Amino acid sequence: MAMVVALSTELVKRGHEVDVVCIDRPSGSAHEGLWMRRLSECGVGIHFLGRKLGTAGITAAGKLWWLIQRQGYDVVHSHLPMPDAMSGLARRSSIRRFAHIVTVHNTREPRSRVLTAFASGANVAYCSEAARRKNPLPGISNTVIPNCIPQGLYATGGKSRAEIRQQIGLPPEARVVIAVGRMCPQKDFATALDALSILNRRDTVPDLQCLLCGEGEEKVRLEGRAQQMGLAGVVRFMGARTDIPDLLTASDVFLSTSKYEGMPLTVLEALNAGIACVLSAIEEHYEVAALMPGCAFASRDPAAFASTLETALHDAVDPHLLREQRTPRLQVHSIEQCAECYQKLYQACCRAPLVSQTACP
Repeated sequence: MAMVVALSTELVKRGHEVDVVCIDRPSGSAHEGLWMRRLSECGVGIHFLGRKLGTAGITAAGKLWWLIQRQGYDVVHSHLPMPDAMSGLARRSSIRRFAHIVTVHNTREPRSRVLTAFASGANVAYCSEAARRKNPLPGISNTVIPNCIPQGLYATGGKSRAEIRQQIGLPPEARVVIAVGRMCPQKDFATALDALSILNRRDTVPDLQCLLCGEGEEKVRLEGRAQQMGLAGVVRFMGARTDIPDLLTASDVFLSTSKYEGMPLTVLEALNAGIACVLSAIEEHYEVAALMPGCAFASRDPAAFASTLETALHDAVDPHLLREQRTPRLQVHSIEQCAECYQKLYQACCRAPLVSQTACP
């Protein structure tokens, strides 16, 4: 959702009229409230179609079809399998013609044959070369447009490292690892806990601390496992956060143990924040970070992660220097570059020049 918000905001700045359409009911979460405020402040329209999680969403699909007829969108840009299918179905039955763009955000997005069939025939954008190679979707065109983030949020300026640590109760001299993501099998936080347990037993990193940020179906199990492993004083489960830029500033090393990704936004955030990164040795991580200074890769073995973390925590690099060295390579992941690429795609997919509206279900 962070990328949809940033992309929508940039497109409004470029003179387009943008609506964001959510197929589900409002959740009332802090994250949802934050992105709704940001969109409203920029003049982006927000629509909820009211689907209940776990249902087929037939009513929501009908509401989307009617919304498209009423608003007269030139482009419908969908994200994730269910919205892709609903938008594809609307495209086939719509009274008004529109260009349909599907973005594939992951190298493994589970789609049933029905969802795949409904979404097929759109113009497909992949967030990475790895996603295009590993997770192809039938379409009339395909291109790679790398994921992006609002890089200004991670620039220097705001609260100092010491201030942030004091606010969240981190000791000034602690060596801090941070991991961010949904707590699900894909992110493999269990391996992260195993690696931290090994590193804690080695006792070679004084004042070791780890911030695990996120919610998900595995959180309760992971919390219990951390207790059993004697990591209660080391690992902090931070829950869903709206202050990730601050937490990155307070940390020394970013850790991702993911089994697969697309082009991970959390890694892009860490790269922009200028902290060292220890990443699982998967193609998706190599594509975004292989040429970035301050990045190391580890195999799926927890001991390998522990050793790589140990080295990264001992060999601290100045964040300002890392940020300066990484900046030229990160330009392709800027909101401005991403919006430019999508704008060109929208225009190419429209029969007439795009001067009206864009929707991002």
